[in-house]
Amino acid sequence: MDMKTGSRIANIRGVPIRIHPTFLLVLPFFAYGFARDLTAAAQRAGVPAERLALSPWVYGLGIALALFASVLVHELAHSLYAIRKGGHVADIVLLPIGGVSEITDPPKTPGQEAVMALVGPATSLGLGAIFFAMLALVRPLHEFELSFAFFYLCYMNVSLGLFNLLPAFPMDGGRILRGVVARKMGVVRATEIAATVGKIFALLFAAIGFVTGNFVLLLIAFFVFVGGEAEKGTVLVHSAVSDLRVRDVMTQADPVDADDRVVDALRTLEEKHLSHVPVKHDGTLVGVFGRDEVVQHVRRRGSESSLH
Repeated sequence: MDMKTGSRIANIRGVPIRIHPTFLLVLPFFAYGFARDLTAAAQRAGVPAERLALSPWVYGLGIALALFASVLVHELAHSLYAIRKGGHVADIVLLPIGGVSEITDPPKTPGQEAVMALVGPATSLGLGAIFFAMLALVRPLHEFELSFAFFYLCYMNVSLGLFNLLPAFPMDGGRILRGVVARKMGVVRATEIAATVGKIFALLFAAIGFVTGNFVLLLIAFFVFVGGEAEKGTVLVHSAVSDLRVRDVMTQADPVDADDRVVDALRTLEEKHLSHVPVKHDGTLVGVFGRDEVVQHVRRRGSESSLH
């Protein structure tokens, strides 16, 4: 899923907020689901459904938007902590299954990563507590509309916070697990353990989603399984090359002279399996010559011409 296709809707503290096109596609389905179950939703909130004056579609859309607003605040908590610790956040993308903060320069220590992962659920639970207090204030006043709104804002934020604390890497709980384990076993081993635990949860999510027909839970299972494996691979590669220098992996190639024929430069590229070769003139390095340049040069001047 390409994150860069999202439409930018805002900029908060220098962090671009984007909505992925798939979010706009599923929003009506979320709204429909909430609207269809409005009577049951009102009962859960302790509010008489007949006292809700607006159309069920209005409430359904409002609950769906409130859910993703809660996700946005959750992701902002991660991002602002990363920025405070000197990191850089490329953007936040809202997806049908939640949100993703693209942190290109994450905290350097396992402890900081664990705290960064924790601030998201902590923020959601904190908001849930605030909305619960507001619900307690308005419920005795029989303000049914406000009671309904505060109940679901509380319910969604508490659910979001608790769900993300599950140790299903790369969800927040899984990152907390990795940060704690990494202090004793190192990042690579900790990532392998967290990814394995994450796969177990992914299979559990998939089984529950399949039995209950919960499509969103199936999507989350897919995201956890694939995302955890991808991040494990990234960590393993980074660990393998962290001590290497560019000179350790670069292919050595003698420069060709600018007066050489293009066909000679092409032969050098093929013999040494290179994509580019350095070019010198009068003993001075003047640039590089690659396969694309060879093709363009041959079309313009022929293969027997020099590199000039």
